[in-house]
Amino acid sequence: MYTTHGIDQQVAALQQQIVDTESQLRDLKIRLQQAEANAQTAEDLQIAYEGGMPLGWQDEIGYVINHGMAKSTNHLSNTQSQWPLSADEYKRYGRQLIMPEVGLEGQLRLKNAKVLVVGVGGLGSPAAAYLAGAGVGTIGLVDGDVVEVSNLHRQVAHATSRVGHLKVDSAIEYLQG
Repeated sequence: MYTTHGIDQQVAALQQQIVDTESQLRDLKIRLQQAEANAQTAEDLQIAYEGGMPLGWQDEIGYVINHGMAKSTNHLSNTQSQWPLSADEYKRYGRQLIMPEVGLEGQLRLKNAKVLVVGVGGLGSPAAAYLAGAGVGTIGLVDGDVVEVSNLHRQVAHATSRVGHLKVDSAIEYLQG
């Protein structure tokens, strides 16, 4: 007589082996994700330690900052720079450039950004100052008011010498100063 009991046990054993293997595979995938996250964190920390940029760039940027010109692999060129920022910009924005969250790519995005500030009073004047200080390339200012003495204690872009002037003109002078 033919019995299916042995076959049923074999099928059950194979099914259990598949369940166990799938469980091990899930565990391995989780461990892989954790290892990849740890590797990325280590890489991010290394980049941050390296000044937010590849090590190869650091020597070149240091040279540009110290000598005011780009160093190419073959010769020094004062007229044509391979660097996207000027030596003064590397000096000015150096603290931002070393931040992994900003770096050179972020600074270039800031340089190419255009921001419109509507109102250059109590909130708009410091906002415009911080945008300019961060290196935003184009800042538009809109305000139809004039500077009054009562503005001076809270509107940092304006000065006593500019009372009666348009706030936009006063703010432009402040930002360019």
